Parts: sequence; C-alpha cells; structure tokens
Amino acid sequence: MTIAMRNLIESEKWRQAGVTTFYRKTLVLATVVEPGISIGDLAKVLGTKRNCIHTAVCQLIDLNLLRKEVINPAKWGDLKRTKVYPTPYAKDLANTKETV
Repeated sequence: MTIAMRNLIESEKWRQAGVTTFYRKTLVLATVVEPGISIGDLAKVLGTKRNCIHTAVCQLIDLNLLRKEVINPAKWGDLKRTKVYPTPYAKDLANTKETV
C-alpha cells in the first residue's frame, strides 16, 4: 500500500469519527498528549478563547472522543476547573499513522 493511500485511509477514519477540521483534531490530540488538561490551557495552546474551546469540547464529547471532569473549588470564591480527558476511541484515532 502506498503512503498516499494509507494517508487517505487514516484521514477517512477521522472523518468517520466526526472530526472534520484541523482545529478539532488538534483538540483531540492535545488531550491525548496531556490528559487532564484544563479548558484554559487548551485555549492558550490554540491561541483562542475559552468559550470557543468549551463549545468544541462539548461537541467532541457528543462524538464520544472526549470526556470532561469538573473540579469544584476547594474554598468559596475559587473558580471551578474543568479537566478534559480523551476516551479510548480518541486514543485509537490518535495512534493512526497520519500526523497532520
């Protein structure tokens, strides 16, 4: 099988999973590389706003690629934090040969 054919097959796996943009794919890969990353840290990595990340993460949760865990503040006045983790399905997609 040629490299070009293999890349098409791997791209098709991402498309079938519902990940049709580089932005969403980057979100999935970032959580695979750093499980438990916060929404704020994802926003810094991608250079965008937290609300944009939150919307995309919620859509990827619906596709069974990510899951989130809300950590309540330890004391009154602290902000709650949301940690994002990849699902086993996302880890399988990330282990494909395609890198971009």
